[in-house]
Amino acid sequence: MPANRSPLAAIALLSLLALPACSADDPPVGAEDPPAAAPLSHGDASGGGCLRFPRTVGGLDAGFETPESAYWDEGTEAWYVANMAGVPDEMLERPRFKDGRGWISKLDRCGNIVEAKWLSGMNAPKGIRVAQGKLYTSDMDELLIIDLATKGVRRIPALGAIFLNDLALAEDGTVYISDSFTRTVWRCKDEQCAPFFWSPLLNVPNGLLVDGDKLAIVTLGTFRDPSSLGKVWMLDLESKELTRFGTLEAKLDGIERYRDGYLVSVNAPPAVYWVTSTSSTLVRDFRADGLTAINDIGLDPARRVVAAPAFFQHTVTLFRVPRNPR
Repeated sequence: MPANRSPLAAIALLSLLALPACSADDPPVGAEDPPAAAPLSHGDASGGGCLRFPRTVGGLDAGFETPESAYWDEGTEAWYVANMAGVPDEMLERPRFKDGRGWISKLDRCGNIVEAKWLSGMNAPKGIRVAQGKLYTSDMDELLIIDLATKGVRRIPALGAIFLNDLALAEDGTVYISDSFTRTVWRCKDEQCAPFFWSPLLNVPNGLLVDGDKLAIVTLGTFRDPSSLGKVWMLDLESKELTRFGTLEAKLDGIERYRDGYLVSVNAPPAVYWVTSTSSTLVRDFRADGLTAINDIGLDPARRVVAAPAFFQHTVTLFRVPRNPR
């Protein structure tokens, strides 16, 4: 879930770390890739190519409205974008309000919009994951499971949840969802959702990722408090032991596995870091793109392409990550 425009959109990080070094075969961070870097035109619904990254797509006129999460599905060669379709300030004030205005957009592998409203009728969809032909998304106090072929929707209530945010999938099909307003992680299994873990340390839990027997959790920090910064945590799924990971402290939003670390998005000022247990390396600062905040990122690991929704600008920016971000 994003922070609101004012004052959180102007929050300063404690410090911006140095730009990462690039290997000899990588373009500079933030630079456009050379046209020969990848044959990106294959599979484009538009028939055109997308030979260069970074690129920004969307906007209100193109069919995005408050996009919060992006996810790459290799099976359908598509990006899926969750549009909350509402004003973040109002959502914070009335977190249980349901208006049925949200939708999922579908993009091709280069970010061209295939179906602006691939599936609509949701309230405020946020986190997205795809597995075995099903798209999973959180929607206020429900888990939605959508068949990619038929668009059939199965709704599983999370009774008592206030504001379900990002979600993560385990190999056995278990779904974990952050409830940002209650410092709680929910678990959905066998058609039932129930609270799984609570801790006062989870100050506005946001992005989630299952990594083996651990659940990576990034937190945003208290809404409307610039001095309250989030952290990266690891939750042992068996013992429920919660431990700190790395040293990054910022208004954190999304997380994806990359090499021997994680790509973590910072809501505001908008940035993506590569985080390991011992270091945090700035990968991209989106202020150069004219953005004021970004949200839950998606990753195509084969092409090293990250998609970063920007809910204030109603856009998604796609860029390539260096092979070695150090």
